[in-house]
Amino acid sequence: MLQQPDPITMQRVLHDLVRHPEYWDAFVTGPRLPATEQVADPGTLICLRDLFIGWNTDTLYVLAPNAQRARSLKTLAKGWNCTEVMLHPPETVQRLVGKYLMSGQSLVSAYWQHPALLDEEFDFDTIYDLTEPLQFDDLPELGKCPPQVLMAGLLLKHGSERFHAPTILKDLQSCPQWWYSFVAGPALPNSTTGIANRLSGLRGFPDYWWTDCLYLWSRSQAAAIQLKALGQSWSCKTATILESSESARLLALPKSSPVVVLSWR
Repeated sequence: MLQQPDPITMQRVLHDLVRHPEYWDAFVTGPRLPATEQVADPGTLICLRDLFIGWNTDTLYVLAPNAQRARSLKTLAKGWNCTEVMLHPPETVQRLVGKYLMSGQSLVSAYWQHPALLDEEFDFDTIYDLTEPLQFDDLPELGKCPPQVLMAGLLLKHGSERFHAPTILKDLQSCPQWWYSFVAGPALPNSTTGIANRLSGLRGFPDYWWTDCLYLWSRSQAAAIQLKALGQSWSCKTATILESSESARLLALPKSSPVVVLSWR
C-alpha cells in the first residue's frame, strides 16, 4: 500500500487502521469488483499488470467483525481521499469471502482511481526493464521494497511441500526475459462461480496467504510456452496459457502478451 501513487494517503489509511483495531479483522488489496457478476470481468488481473510500477491495486477490502464496526469503518474511510466507499450486503460478503466467513462479519471497500490508468501511452517494455532484474533472496524493509518483491515474500510465507516457493522464485529469477510480473491469488471466476470466493485471501489473514493459482504475465507467446513448461516442473495440477486477446481483457489493456495460469487446486 505504501507503494501507491499517493503514499501520504496510504499512510493515513494504515494509521487509522492501527488506531482502530477493533473495527477490523483483516484487510487485503485487489482489483475493483464488477458491477454485475460477470465471468472473469475486464480488469480482473490489473494487479498483475501494475506490480512493477508501484500500483498493484485500486481497491482496499477490510473485513469487519460486525455490521456496527463496519459502519464506523465506512465513516473513517470517507477521510481517506478515495473515490468511493461501500458497505457490502451480507449475501455479497458470503460469496466473496467463502464458506469460512465468521458469523456476523461485514465487508467495507474503498476504491481509488489511479491517474496513470488514463494514460494510453504506457510502455510496459520500458517499465519492466531487464537492466536491473529483481532479487528475491534479500528482502528489504517492509514498505521500501517493490510490490513484486512483496509478492515474492507472500509466496515464501505460503510455501508447502507441493508448492515449493524457494524453487519457484529461484527459477523465475533466473529467466526474467520471459515474464513481466507474477501474482498469486484465487482461481479466476467461471460461469458457475461468478464472483464467488474472489476475496478468499481475507479469511487467512493475518496468519497466512491464501492462494490457489500463480499468474505469470509473459513477455511473448514463445515466453509463455517456456513458462508453462517451467510451471509443470513445479508440480502444479494444471498449466494454462490465456491467449493475447483474453489476457488484454483481464489486464484492462488495448493489447497484451499471454498470461500463464498455474493451479495447485
